[in-house]
Amino acid sequence: MKSILTILACVFISACTINAPKYQPSVDNSNYLQDISNSKISVARFKDGKPEVNDLSMRGSTLESPYDKSFSVYLSKALEEELKLAGIWDKNSKIQITGVLIDNQLDVSGFSVGTASITVKFMVKRNAKLVYTKEITANHEWESSFVGAVAIPAGTNNYPVVIQKLFSKLFKDKNFIKAVK
Repeated sequence: MKSILTILACVFISACTINAPKYQPSVDNSNYLQDISNSKISVARFKDGKPEVNDLSMRGSTLESPYDKSFSVYLSKALEEELKLAGIWDKNSKIQITGVLIDNQLDVSGFSVGTASITVKFMVKRNAKLVYTKEITANHEWESSFVGAVAIPAGTNNYPVVIQKLFSKLFKDKNFIKAVK
């Protein structure tokens, strides 16, 4: 009986890997981008600042990027989606945004609140010349639960929101606006 209970406990406690949801661009971000720039912009692949930025653990489960298991690539693709929705993305543009993912945190361990934070060093190049660099941090908080079956999906669904907030901060930065005009 004891070994049956041990096996059942292992089955129910086993960890699983969950793919981060496809990024959905923000309509607010898109509208803002349309207002600040009529220039076409490209996106270069972002880089990892350290390997830990791809380790997002949620109560024994792991949130994983669907793009080469890399959240820096997830950010690149997400930024492309924002620019495409705004109608200003062009893979051949002389204005190029890239970045380094410095910090990436997701916490669903709380009894009633989940949190996410992300820090990225953004860079804009115009004709291969660096014209903008800035480290930006965004935070997001949502209602969660002690129950893992509620907290884990909530964390998964709220992760893209912190990225929307990050991009919103970038797009509203006055020096970024100058760099992409």
